[in-house]
Amino acid sequence: MLSLSSTVVKKDALLESSVDNEIILLSTQNSQSYGLNPTGSRIWELLNKPISIGEIIQRITEEFGVAESDCQKDVLFFINSLDSEKLIDIKN
Repeated sequence: MLSLSSTVVKKDALLESSVDNEIILLSTQNSQSYGLNPTGSRIWELLNKPISIGEIIQRITEEFGVAESDCQKDVLFFINSLDSEKLIDIKN
């Protein structure tokens, strides 16, 4: 179960490329590709080193000027999606 104190980091077995403020990912484990919009791309950049979900929400709220409650819901959904595709590691 995810919490704001959960720490997340991207997995190493991924190839990525930046195209027009969006990141394209290729998983070498499942041969799937993923396109991330600018917000998802920014979150992905934050996952270069271990970071808490709470800190991601704080950074995205400040950088994109969105309401914290909306941001929290969207970030948790996005992190869950990345986890279900096995693109990140989560430590509680």
